[in-house]
Amino acid sequence: AVFNGRIAVIEDKNASSSLRIYDVKTGKEVDNVSFDSHVSLYGLIAVPRSDTFYYSLGSFFYPASHYSYKDGKSHLFYKPELDLDSDKFQSKLVWYKSKDGTKVSMFILSKKDIEISEKTPVTLGGYGGFGVSITPSFSPEIITWLVQGGVVATPHLRGGGDYGQEWHHAGYRDN
Repeated sequence: AVFNGRIAVIEDKNASSSLRIYDVKTGKEVDNVSFDSHVSLYGLIAVPRSDTFYYSLGSFFYPASHYSYKDGKSHLFYKPELDLDSDKFQSKLVWYKSKDGTKVSMFILSKKDIEISEKTPVTLGGYGGFGVSITPSFSPEIITWLVQGGVVATPHLRGGGDYGQEWHHAGYRDN
């Protein structure tokens, strides 16, 4: 989104989004908007000749909320109301080695107060195809599972778009 001589860019890294603002003329970064947890950003919208742009932000633990950005600050203007304390949950990004030694990242979702052991029920699900990235998104079914004491593990499989074209191509047939 281009606004007031600046450009807002969504940067996806480790299957989560960040928001960076650059000066159009110099190309220098003027702001890096940080978020507390793993999030997905989308829908950057700017009105021509405006000093404001708009974006949407969601996570594993709350549905998309909508923000405006002006004068170096984000302002929440819509957040769905839920009877849910999202602060009771956590997402962790962990790394493991696949059987061929390649490092693969994985989201682990759980309640904050849970002690994970070999007896903890875990749902494992992933997708690695067609360059598609599995990014943070809200699911009432996942929240229900977590409330009941379950854990969700989501690996970022080769073939997806999580780490660029090389990662995507590494998921072809023989790999």
